Amino acid sequence: MLRLFFFAIVLVFAITSCGDGDPDCTMETIVGTYVGNSDCDDTGSSGLDLPDGATTYNVSFISGTSYRVTNQDGDETIISIDGCDITVPELEIEFFGIMIKTSGNGKIDGDQMTLNIDTEIDGLSFSCRAITNKQ
Repeated sequence: MLRLFFFAIVLVFAITSCGDGDPDCTMETIVGTYVGNSDCDDTGSSGLDLPDGATTYNVSFISGTSYRVTNQDGDETIISIDGCDITVPELEIEFFGIMIKTSGNGKIDGDQMTLNIDTEIDGLSFSCRAITNKQ
């Protein structure tokens, strides 16, 4: 009887400890408002003074793996989230003869979202990283 009791306890621990330990990212857990800070590497030859500091993102679901990220200034970016991995699709536009390219990646880990955006404007490159927490 004691063996059966110990076997039952081991079985309960084995069942409850199963899983890969990765956070479960679903539409319900992703959509929402994220608040944190951004940091841009605007040193060097770019000569740009990019805004660092507080940032807010509102993430809304579009369809499939597509989400819309809107920052506090109303700027929108379409991203793709596969599992908990974020991809910012490469975008290339010409604006009054100036070539602008952006792309990026990121990750969601629990309530934390990290976004890395790489931008090139007429050959000048810089990167911004935002670390935010879901509210």
